[in-house]
Amino acid sequence: MPKVLCFGSLNIDDVFTVPHIVATGETIASTSYNTFPGGKGAEVYHAGRIGKDGEWLADLLVSHGVNTEFVIRDATEPTGRAIIQVSSKSADNAIVLFPGANARVTAADADAVLASGRFKAGDWVVLQNEVPAEAGRRMLERAKAMRLFTVLSPAPCTPTLLTTLPLSSVDILIANHGEATTLLGGTATPNAAAAAEALLERFPALLIAVVTAGSKGAFAASRDDGGVTFVPALEGVKAVDTTGAGDTFVGFFVATMAHRVALWPAMEIAVAASGIACESEGAMVAVPTLEVVKARMPAE
Repeated sequence: MPKVLCFGSLNIDDVFTVPHIVATGETIASTSYNTFPGGKGAEVYHAGRIGKDGEWLADLLVSHGVNTEFVIRDATEPTGRAIIQVSSKSADNAIVLFPGANARVTAADADAVLASGRFKAGDWVVLQNEVPAEAGRRMLERAKAMRLFTVLSPAPCTPTLLTTLPLSSVDILIANHGEATTLLGGTATPNAAAAAEALLERFPALLIAVVTAGSKGAFAASRDDGGVTFVPALEGVKAVDTTGAGDTFVGFFVATMAHRVALWPAMEIAVAASGIACESEGAMVAVPTLEVVKARMPAE
């Protein structure tokens, strides 16, 4: 069975539930505060860095069957933090990131992971943009050369990503509509479907471009299939926190595709899982099990 390597951040999420997202100069009271594990991905193998205060994150990963042999304990930096506001009215969020140990992930770390002999052609690697660009670049370029399937979730997405990460080494791109607009050089598209097609045209090395559209669902443009695949959002979702929705989508999508499942079923299960994740607070702890997701999906 193919392996999935998540090369990315590990964060401690400090989540504040607020009446609305705070405005400039405004002070408001939070109605609740919780600390949760966070970070991009958290499945199969994880490579990254934590501080001395993050050992419980590694323990949590292990308890869920994730191999953490490539999680480095950084002696000088604390674990990354995400300060998250969640609106009690809309379930929307606003996030401030403190990179901490994530900022000390290096190209040498990427080299060590891929030189370990653990991964081979046909395995999968998932990256995002919360570790230094040189580390992400090295991982993408080397993984592509080793014929691993490469997946990029470009969050946080800034215009500099176009020059710091090699999109020519990415097989599958998964972005929301705003991130897609940034990657298209600021060129607006009328909807997520058009954005997916535009990404596939802009980056000729891509095999699949996925654009998520929140409560509407998700769209995917495939170079092999042609056209756009659309999967509507799961019905009956009562969202309380959207923080982990994107990461949940990526995890379920990649895990399903790694089993050589077709694009539409992979999209369907990823959309359902990300919707269910919005019904709980937090990021990693909100990710549902496969059994829960299948039970909520519409009968065929």
